[in-house]
Amino acid sequence: MENSLNKNWSIRCQCPQCSAPVTLNETDRILSCPFCRVRLFFSPGDYARYCLPINEKFSDEPYFVPYWRFKGMFFSCEGNEIKKVIIDTTALAFKKLPLAASLGLRPQAMELKFVTPDIKGKFLACDVLSDSIMQRTEDRSRPLNTVYAQPTVFHKACIGEILSMIYMPVFIEKSTVFDGILAQPLAALSLNDMKAFSACDEAIYSEMQFISALCPNCGWSLEGERDSIILGCGNCSSVWHISGSGLKRTDFAVIPGKGEGISYLPFWRIKAQVKGLELNSYADLIRLANLPKVIQKEWYDADLFFWVPAFKVHPDLLLRIGRFVTIAQLQEDLTGYLPKESVHPVTLPLTEAEECLKIILADIAIAKKKIFPSLKDVEIKSTETLLVYLPFTNDRDDLFCPQARLIIPKNALKYGRNL
Repeated sequence: MENSLNKNWSIRCQCPQCSAPVTLNETDRILSCPFCRVRLFFSPGDYARYCLPINEKFSDEPYFVPYWRFKGMFFSCEGNEIKKVIIDTTALAFKKLPLAASLGLRPQAMELKFVTPDIKGKFLACDVLSDSIMQRTEDRSRPLNTVYAQPTVFHKACIGEILSMIYMPVFIEKSTVFDGILAQPLAALSLNDMKAFSACDEAIYSEMQFISALCPNCGWSLEGERDSIILGCGNCSSVWHISGSGLKRTDFAVIPGKGEGISYLPFWRIKAQVKGLELNSYADLIRLANLPKVIQKEWYDADLFFWVPAFKVHPDLLLRIGRFVTIAQLQEDLTGYLPKESVHPVTLPLTEAEECLKIILADIAIAKKKIFPSLKDVEIKSTETLLVYLPFTNDRDDLFCPQARLIIPKNALKYGRNL
């Protein structure tokens, strides 16, 4: 279930400092006001809440109908392979009314607004759990097969998901519900349907947190692109992420590049405890991946790290990158200074990277018939994490990391910025 991902949603909001209008993309985490020049790092809280624009033809206050929106990469270990799909969908979250099951392309075609207390109208209470919407979406992502039985799903994971709520305005006239955008009738209402409009929600506002993008350590302006979830300070070489109502320091390191034209891509290096599978050292990894290497004695004592991209890319490439760099088990010297060269933004949080670990393990394993059935009993718990910037040399169309012998197309990175 893959919709057009070439365009992020456009969201209209106000600058918290001067109230000037500001337009954001859905993936933005930096608000830069063109009027007062304030620069704020922000978080939408548990999930963002948006509403679609209202047709001015109606004079009454509208009702707002809730729709869940889910977007992310879905992985499933089925049979002897890993299935991957990008999901981008909306689903009605108020089952008491006979309305459209989804919003279609409206959120992409129209400018949304954050739900704030100044918006007049009544918001209908959501009565469909987000978990059920996600499960239904996952089920629909699998092709129907009426001839053969569907393969057993041994493990599944949603990575990089975005969950939000979108409210569509509707109006009631003469027992008919009207589309609050197009002013067209949607459905005739029975007496029971009319009772549903009494179920209104009073606590639906977006819990936006805006934090000054200044380094808590030295007061310098933090650097980062508009969709980055982690910002860096070029003055004291520190990096920060939002935690609670403030900024928290993130442990990081850099593998220095050699030569000119170097770009740095961020990776989560995760040391993990694996239960249910013998995978405690580099030697165990070589056996799992059936690598053409003669295992050295010291490899039994070498720590094992998973490497997961800290940026979003297409699911096929996400797995390939994670497999390549994890198998490489980079041992290069690390420094604690932010690079001055081009740095790709961190867009995949650590919690999502940890969800990738079992999928990357399953992808690395050669004996999938043996490993997949045991995945349900495998537990992976991270014990040490570090954000590491790897150097890539620039070609015309690709980036190349000599340490991991990994090539990443530049267009794939651009595509990932819209995921």
